Amino acid sequence: MDFVEIETAWSHIAWGSKEDRAKYNPPFYATGWFRWRTWRCPQAGLDHLDWAMTLTNVEWLAEDKKGEAVPTRQAISAKEIKELYIWWTTVYQNRPDPMDASGWSDHCEAMRVKYPGSFFSSLNSKDPADKKASDKAHKLMCQIEKAYEKEDTEMLIRLIKARNSLWT
Repeated sequence: MDFVEIETAWSHIAWGSKEDRAKYNPPFYATGWFRWRTWRCPQAGLDHLDWAMTLTNVEWLAEDKKGEAVPTRQAISAKEIKELYIWWTTVYQNRPDPMDASGWSDHCEAMRVKYPGSFFSSLNSKDPADKKASDKAHKLMCQIEKAYEKEDTEMLIRLIKARNSLWT
């Protein structure tokens, strides 16, 4: 997060126009080469990544050749960093709790009410309906947790692959 919210945000105002500096209104100590690394602006960082994603090799194509403009390595990296940042700050942070999403929390509360004073009420229950509901909620909770773990692993692998573009 610091890379996007501090480093790329600073790049956006340091190399950007006066309008950019006015738009984000950074404090005096956030500009210039000898800045303090405390100014944080997620939107400036995202705007910088959006700009970087538009970079192509068109400037280096020979005028007599009709080559196709392709994104630069910086543009590809910016796209990946933005996707990782959005996943980490939005998707990951807002995933529902597996216990709640699976119905496990509700089931445990229902068992606590149905069998007061019993710590492992659903495990001690002789009622087949209670056992079936417990098994169903627990199985779904395990599936959700495995899916989260798989997604987390994939995103962390992507982060490791993008690490050489994170120059903080």
